[in-house]
Amino acid sequence: MDEMNEVEFNLIMHSGNARSYAMEAIKEADKGNFEKANELIIEAKKELVNAQRSHSGIIQDEAAGKKVEITLLLMHSEDHLASSTIVVDLAKEIINLHCKYSKEEN
Repeated sequence: MDEMNEVEFNLIMHSGNARSYAMEAIKEADKGNFEKANELIIEAKKELVNAQRSHSGIIQDEAAGKKVEITLLLMHSEDHLASSTIVVDLAKEIINLHCKYSKEEN
């Protein structure tokens, strides 16, 4: 596997992990487990940081004049990163809403 494929697969893996943690966090918040939900969001953010490190490497290479070949796998991995970032952001908002309305019921 060449270096670029490794970067692409790291993007997919870490982005997917982030999305999974975020979705699990929403489920925990729905059950009223806000501490667990927040722990899962922290894990999701760590995974996004790992994905973004791979992503920034691609950007730095291109900025340095290195030719970056745009492949379907690269586009797919970039899409994973973008959508996972959105899912994590929305999960935080959903958890906040669950928490807010849980407090209002009590």
